[in-house]
Amino acid sequence: MHALFEVAADSLKRAGNPGDRDAIINAVKATKLDTLVGHIEWTGKPFPNVAKTPLVGGQWRKGSGDARFDLVIVSNKDHPDIPSAGELQTIPYA
Repeated sequence: MHALFEVAADSLKRAGNPGDRDAIINAVKATKLDTLVGHIEWTGKPFPNVAKTPLVGGQWRKGSGDARFDLVIVSNKDHPDIPSAGELQTIPYA
C-alpha cells in the first residue's frame, strides 16, 4: 500500500501541474521508481498497466512501542536481497 503513495507523489512531482490530467497520466505511465516493495515500472509485461514486485512472506506479530502489530518478514527465499527479520512462529491464542 505504501508504494502506491510513493508512485503518486513521484508522478505528481514529475507531472509539474497537479491540475493537468494528461500530464499526470503520462507521468504515471513513465514511472521508473524504486519503492519500499521494489522497482515499479509499467513495462507491459506480463500485461499493460502491471508492475511486478518481489514477493516475500510476512507474519503479523504483537507490536512494539505504540504499534499494536508489526509485520515481520519471515521468508525471503526467492529474494534474498530483501532482509528477513525472523523465522515463522506459532502464535499462541489465549
